Amino acid sequence: MEPFDASEKYRKYLIKLTSDNSSGYCVWGADMENGEDDKFLIKDNKVLVFRSLEDLRLKISEYEAYFFDKLNFASWIREEKFETEYSEIDIDRLLKFDRKVFSSKENAFDLVNALNAAQDFFIQINSEKMEEIFKSPDLKNIKDILYNLYFWKNDSDIESQIADINIDSILIKSILYEIHHNFATTP
Repeated sequence: MEPFDASEKYRKYLIKLTSDNSSGYCVWGADMENGEDDKFLIKDNKVLVFRSLEDLRLKISEYEAYFFDKLNFASWIREEKFETEYSEIDIDRLLKFDRKVFSSKENAFDLVNALNAAQDFFIQINSEKMEEIFKSPDLKNIKDILYNLYFWKNDSDIESQIADINIDSILIKSILYEIHHNFATTP
């Protein structure tokens, strides 16, 4: 069995979150019972963050009641090895947001992944404040440019497109700040 077979099969993923010189692990995945919306394992509108993959493995069944898509979640728990994260979101690095994020596919992927994760979380908890931010034309433009540059098209004229980008780093930083303050480390 490949390392991410269970994740791909059940669409539940171990995500490493890094911030303030510390890191932890959470679960993010599709709710296969309700429109396939992506959601986090949360409690009291906070993302549950475990100190290590081992802690997550040992304690996750205690939090099963807080997850959606219970049948697939239970199956994923039984099959997941809890040995390595599927993806990492480094909040500190992204808080240093500037034009460099547009310089490589890896940086673009990291930012898009973090923004998508934040958006999924704020939809999940029905945050009206953040819903307005995610509807803003500036944010949509930044995401569209990143997708166009690296994921949808293979455009060789990336440099001129990057030069035309109006980056609102305050917008990006406010999103990352909000998600940072919605982590809840488990005991």
